[in-house]
Amino acid sequence: IACTADGTLYVADATGVVPGVAGGGVWRTMNPQESPVIPGVEPQWVSLNWGLLPAAQLGGLPPAPPATAVTGLETVSGSNVLFGIDAVNNMIGPPAAPALVVKHTLVQFTDTLVGAVVTLVAPSDGSITGVVETTLPMQFVRVDFEWSAVTGAHLYRIQVDTDSMFHNPWVNLQVTAPDTTFISRATLDPNTKFYWRVRVEQFITAAGASPWSAAWSFNTPAGEAVETAPVIQSPVNGQQKVGVEDPCFTWGSVAAATEYNFTLKDSSGTVLADTTVTETSYCYAGELEYETSYVWTVQGTSATTESGVASASFSTEAESAATPVWVWIVIAIGAVVAIVVIVLIVRTRRPV
Repeated sequence: IACTADGTLYVADATGVVPGVAGGGVWRTMNPQESPVIPGVEPQWVSLNWGLLPAAQLGGLPPAPPATAVTGLETVSGSNVLFGIDAVNNMIGPPAAPALVVKHTLVQFTDTLVGAVVTLVAPSDGSITGVVETTLPMQFVRVDFEWSAVTGAHLYRIQVDTDSMFHNPWVNLQVTAPDTTFISRATLDPNTKFYWRVRVEQFITAAGASPWSAAWSFNTPAGEAVETAPVIQSPVNGQQKVGVEDPCFTWGSVAAATEYNFTLKDSSGTVLADTTVTETSYCYAGELEYETSYVWTVQGTSATTESGVASASFSTEAESAATPVWVWIVIAIGAVVAIVVIVLIVRTRRPV
């Protein structure tokens, strides 16, 4: 086992190399400290056996004693250059001494993939960034992420979390190259500190992922106050005997609202009115049905936010009973008699 300063872990495989098959040689992981239960975060082991001879064995003892093997790996200090002993394959001597056979061949491997590290661009480390977006009853912050391209990258993985160890990422997604940006929507909370990082998840021609980039932090801005629904004033919920002629509806104002969306529906759901007004009242230009239930709603809105929806149901008055004809006749006769009496009084009056 060998571990380099950048955290890359190498483990020698005690089995022999089979050409074209993973295994044997060395196994490498660039994220040995990651959680084994989070997709995209678990340690990823890659078999490194390119260039090794068939049956090459870098770990354990050779299959036939009394030969001995050097177990383990060694690294050059401060680098990802590995040295190991092939305990199976022998090195034939030079032409001057062809009978010379050297046991346990020394092999060297330079791991160039560990240098393919992503450089973060935005949001910058320690910045306050994002745009608050409201979708009632929730508020989220939209954040635009950007990082540098890595030559040969096919897939990137971006992670965002409130934990600098990224144990339970809020964002844990792949981005296909050549794109090096990601926009987070409906995910991140306002007024919160987050950490983010990116790595190459998959290269076009090489196996394995790159190391993670440095983890940067940023803070999201505080959210705006979410407006409550307008207060219903008239007709209130459950009100009865509402007049059918041109009924008017009123409600309380909402501080941030610049206009109000008003709807009126009958008991069957038929929409009688669906309009936007700037005042805190609306009068329906028409006649409602007698003894019928209705529902009306109102919501305050502006260019950047919207309030909750207030609603109320009511029922209309009963239709008045028709006045019988004979009543109208009696009224008319009474009126005529009254007029005649008045005329007679006026004519019979004599000056004193």
